[in-house]
Amino acid sequence: MPKTYATSPSGEPIEVEVHQPAASPNAGRGAVIPPPPPPYFSPHAATDSAELHAAKEGAFTGSKSFYHPYSGGAIMGVDLAAWGTVELPSGMMLAIVAIVGSFLLTFALVFNIQRNLNHDSVAAAAIKALIGAALAAVPFPIAGTAIGAMILLASGLPVSGAAGTVISLLTGKGRK
Repeated sequence: MPKTYATSPSGEPIEVEVHQPAASPNAGRGAVIPPPPPPYFSPHAATDSAELHAAKEGAFTGSKSFYHPYSGGAIMGVDLAAWGTVELPSGMMLAIVAIVGSFLLTFALVFNIQRNLNHDSVAAAAIKALIGAALAAVPFPIAGTAIGAMILLASGLPVSGAAGTVISLLTGKGRK
């Protein structure tokens, strides 16, 4: 059978066998029968398995971490938005609203990320969401503190700066 080359969705060349059509009743009369199309590759087949593998193994660390990386980003992002950019410049006039709002928003985000992307049980996702929401609701930014460094480490995200240096010296990981 003749062979030809096609490209997969990832751009790698693959060898494909081309089947010649059987003789048709119109053979010899000038009728041209096109060859069959190359096999179809789903563009999502490779990415689905890679995404599932990354979720099981941990997207940044090579091993599954306590928090999904998106959960760590959500905790740090809500905390920074509530306390670094909104409340401290306003003189803490809406502190109660910011505490309740950051707690509820962080709980919802972390719970859904842990359930849907990290595939945690309901109880495990609720406990992780409760811890993250309580940390985000503390009325000061935690991004530059040891608490922020622990959240980054617990979610497998790289830690930089002074906290990253200290953690890398103590544990051998953290600073990338």
